[in-house]
Amino acid sequence: MKTRRLASIAVVAAAMLATAGCTFITPQATAIQYNPADGVRADFGSLKVRDALVVTDADGNIGGLVAAISNTSDKAQTVQVEFGPKDADGVASVKVPAHSVVTLGNDGEDALTLADFGTKPGDFASIYFSADGDSAMTLVPVFGEDHPYFGDLIPEAPTAIPE
Repeated sequence: MKTRRLASIAVVAAAMLATAGCTFITPQATAIQYNPADGVRADFGSLKVRDALVVTDADGNIGGLVAAISNTSDKAQTVQVEFGPKDADGVASVKVPAHSVVTLGNDGEDALTLADFGTKPGDFASIYFSADGDSAMTLVPVFGEDHPYFGDLIPEAPTAIPE
């Protein structure tokens, strides 16, 4: 009887190990950080940029930065956004109040205008975010005006002032 009981316990233990053993070597998918949306993320200091992407016209002349920027610090910060090819860097900025989130291009807000952007749709643009000595560089996807969700977020081209 003891032999039969020990054999049963051994079979049950082997079955449990065989069916649950793969979780010992498989990484948990919920522990892997990724960008669940079309945009990318960047963290620097107390600022966090989420779902950043650019929408531009077919020639890449003017772009609109779509993102959410959160500030977890106790003071307002101005985020500098640098973009463009090396010989013609562009700069834009956005002020983010303390303990708040600024939404660009969503919830009825305008996208941040990137004049003379210089990157065509379908490519990635190097965008450098900085504030108070902290910075982050990320490759941001560039979408075109024909995109069904983002196409209407291209800013108006600045008009020249007549002399």
